[in-house]
Amino acid sequence: MRDKKEIAKLVNLDNPQPFVYSSGRYPVGLNHTTVAYPLAPGGKPGAVIVYDLRHDPTDWARMTVAELKDIRFANYERRQMEGFVPLPAKELAYNKCPAVAPMGVLDATAQDRLKIDLKLVQQNLAKLLRTDLADKLAEVFVSGEFAVQTDVDAQLYNGFITDQDKPKMAATRSATAKDLVDFKPDFTDERLNELLVRYKARNFPQSLNESELAQWEKYKAERISRELPKYSQALSLLASQAKTTTSHFILQELQLWAESIAPVPE
Repeated sequence: MRDKKEIAKLVNLDNPQPFVYSSGRYPVGLNHTTVAYPLAPGGKPGAVIVYDLRHDPTDWARMTVAELKDIRFANYERRQMEGFVPLPAKELAYNKCPAVAPMGVLDATAQDRLKIDLKLVQQNLAKLLRTDLADKLAEVFVSGEFAVQTDVDAQLYNGFITDQDKPKMAATRSATAKDLVDFKPDFTDERLNELLVRYKARNFPQSLNESELAQWEKYKAERISRELPKYSQALSLLASQAKTTTSHFILQELQLWAESIAPVPE
C-alpha cells in the first residue's frame, strides 16, 4: 500500500501523467480499474479531479458547466435509466489510500485482463489536452451544489453549535432514562430540540411522553415512505444480477421485510 507522499508524487498536477487507478466507482466488468489523468484541484482539501481515459472527452468538452453539473448530481432514479452515462471524472482523495499504480504495471497480460487499450488511452489523452474540460470540471466540483438538507439529522452540518447549548448537550448525554422523562434543556438551537426527541427514542424509548412518541412515529413513517421506493429499486437491480437461488431468496426476504414495516395508508 502506498503512503500519502507516494500517492501525491504519482498523482500530481505539477507534472501530470496517466496512472492506473482502481475504485469501486468504476464498472465491475472492468475489474473496477482504469487509466486516469489528474486534471485540477478537487473541491475538498487534499483531493484532485481525475479523468477516466477510457472515455473520449470530445462530447463532454462540448457541454456547459451547468450540463456537466446536472449529470454529476443526477439522482438515483435517473442514474438507473437506460442510456445514462455518468461523468467520467471523480475526486481522488490522497488521505483515503486510493489504489493507484504507475503505468508500468500494465503488461500485456494486465491490459488483456483489464480490457485496457493503451492506444485508445493515448488518443483520448491527446484529445483531452486540447479541450478546456479541466477548467469546466474544476468549476463543477468546486462549486458543487448539493440538495439543501431538510432532515435535522443532516442539518448539523449547516452550522456550529453555540457555546450556550454545549453544557446542555453534555447534561443530556449524562442523563439517565428516568432523568430524561422530564428533562427540558430549552436549547436555543431549534435543531437540538428535535434531535433530543430522536436521541430519547433511539436510546431510551421509555422516556418519551405521548406527544414525543407521536412525533417519533410520524418521523419513522415518513422516512420509510420516502426511502422505500429507492430501496425496492435497488433490490430489483440486485435481483437482475443475482446468479444463485440463495441470492434470490435473500433478496425476496429483504423485500418482504420492507413491505412488513411499510406504513399503512390512512
